[in-house]
Amino acid sequence: MSYKANCKGDLDTPELKVRDGLDIRQRSTSKSVIEPRYYRPRDTLIQRLKVIGSFADASAKLDVESVAKKIEKIRRHGETTIFERHAESSISLSDAEIAKLKSYCNKLVELSSSGRKSERYASEEIVRLSIEDPRVHLLLKERQLFPSSSYDRRTKYCCTYAFFTVDDASLELHGLWSGLFRIARETSIGATLDDEKLANYLKRNYTSISSYMRRYELSFLGARYLRNALQLPLVGNSLYYLVKIWHVYLDVAQSDAGSQDDESAMEWSNLDACFQSLPTGVLRTAFATPTRLANLYAQLMLFGKVTEVPSVFRRFYAIPDVCYESLQDGPGRHTSTQKGLEDVGFRLLPLYRASLLDALNLASDYSFEDILKKIPENIRRLKGISLKNWFLWKEYCDCAKIIWDYHYRRSMTELNLPLLSFDLWFPNDAALNSEQRALATFLVSILISDWPGIDANVSANTVENVRHLIGTLNLPLFDNVPYLRRYCIGGRIYITSDNLPEPPSILIKDAMNNILNDFTLDTLTLKGNEASYQWLFIDEHHTPFNAKQRPFNWLNYIPVSPEDATDEKQTSSYVAAVKIGPKYHFTCVQDGASSVKYSDELGDEYESHEFLVLAERNLQNNRDDVPDVIIARWRRFWPVKDPEYLAASESAKVDDAHLESLLNGFLRENIEEVWDGL
Repeated sequence: MSYKANCKGDLDTPELKVRDGLDIRQRSTSKSVIEPRYYRPRDTLIQRLKVIGSFADASAKLDVESVAKKIEKIRRHGETTIFERHAESSISLSDAEIAKLKSYCNKLVELSSSGRKSERYASEEIVRLSIEDPRVHLLLKERQLFPSSSYDRRTKYCCTYAFFTVDDASLELHGLWSGLFRIARETSIGATLDDEKLANYLKRNYTSISSYMRRYELSFLGARYLRNALQLPLVGNSLYYLVKIWHVYLDVAQSDAGSQDDESAMEWSNLDACFQSLPTGVLRTAFATPTRLANLYAQLMLFGKVTEVPSVFRRFYAIPDVCYESLQDGPGRHTSTQKGLEDVGFRLLPLYRASLLDALNLASDYSFEDILKKIPENIRRLKGISLKNWFLWKEYCDCAKIIWDYHYRRSMTELNLPLLSFDLWFPNDAALNSEQRALATFLVSILISDWPGIDANVSANTVENVRHLIGTLNLPLFDNVPYLRRYCIGGRIYITSDNLPEPPSILIKDAMNNILNDFTLDTLTLKGNEASYQWLFIDEHHTPFNAKQRPFNWLNYIPVSPEDATDEKQTSSYVAAVKIGPKYHFTCVQDGASSVKYSDELGDEYESHEFLVLAERNLQNNRDDVPDVIIARWRRFWPVKDPEYLAASESAKVDDAHLESLLNGFLRENIEEVWDGL
């Protein structure tokens, strides 16, 4: 049996039904063919007026689309990106084109006039074009828009949005986002961006951008710009500030979930589009952490707004469809030919589900299953969200939560198996049908692959097949921190990370004291196929740190050393990290220590009793001949680069260039000082 998985969002094929109004009458048994006769019931006056109105509505929409396409054609929208248009690069217009552009902008404003059938559609285009093209926005701003007198709520909202989009009060907001897009375009180098310039800009304007996101009348405009900003391939500190702005947007959505439509500042369709634009893979968890997303989605469920943002359920809480194929080669033969779901979303399903349960318990007296049943049928009918075999998925999530809590957080070896699912851990039970037994085996194999050495009635080949299908569990941090730097300065070791290309402050302070004569720099890649790394949590209140005891001696993990051990010297120091809020501070910890010391970005030293230790995973489930410590694959970076060294990411290449330039500059200054002293 092999496993395939998919998590598609296509709607199930609906049942075919006999068309209303089809009258088939069989009058005789003769050979003549009786043609079906269609009859149409007589329309009422109201129905006829509705038909006429729909035709007029469609015609008005076509008029607006025609004008918008002409504007886009003049401004070369088909040849440029939104970021290029904000940078105004390579877009020059003739006098005739400028005259036509002004004329079409006038026409669009005219179509948005109150009382016209085209009012709503023209207003939507005014908002969109103002955001996507600053030149068009300036031309539209010269025209005067008036509030709508329509009784239709959606039309009034669209017209109000258009009014605020071209109003003077929004000029600063347009400028803030346009400045970001302009810098992103002007500093792009191939597929990468200048993180330092973007980060400085976002840091300088973060407060202003966030405050506009919270303003009732302009929140929608900032959110529209944010949706486009999510397309930028940001890294490092610029990505950090964009995530912070996104979190402000989620906070606004959470507080507005229970508001009446006329009191809400949220444009829910835009929020859904933003979730669709989030990056794939583990980086997506930075934008939507389990707790933050659970607090938002619990409010959406309680106030009946889940249909407004269907992408949240699809991407974070959906149960994947697992397909099973029997192989003819006999038992023990397991191969995978397809990988149809995201590893990270699937692996983190228990964590997201547990967080949602906690949020719902705090917000209401309903159970997760009760509220799940309230989700409209058109959402639940999506493939991959079926409630089929829900009890097995529920037990899998519960088991995973218990195991991972003991495994990574508490570092405890004793698990009370009766607390875990009977159906799940004994998948050959006769009470389950063949499909349920296959699903139970699949889910147990996932847990075994995350918990080396566990004793369960599942073959090693099956576990290996599942591991090949969805990969092994890794900390999402490693996509944001693809490598570590090791600075050896005067016999001391300092650890830093990606997007921090400058060496520790001690190196900068003492650069003029010939310290580079006793300085080397190495890099450890955390991303790729060289090794499987994991951070293990240490807390002196639960488990005093000992590299030869749990969690290392029973989880098949070996702690990573920052040193290059020799036969004469065995290492007793290990790579560690302290997490303060969203930031990780890297350091070293001695075996037997009850705390670690670390330095922040300013070089100030602190102490923590809770920390993480970097370990490499032994996937062979066998500790025979396994060393007590891993001498990691540190690659020399400076003063002479290891020929086998490769940058771990595009952002790492940029960091490498900055770092080499800085170190070479220090070296030149040292040489000049030596010559000056002779």
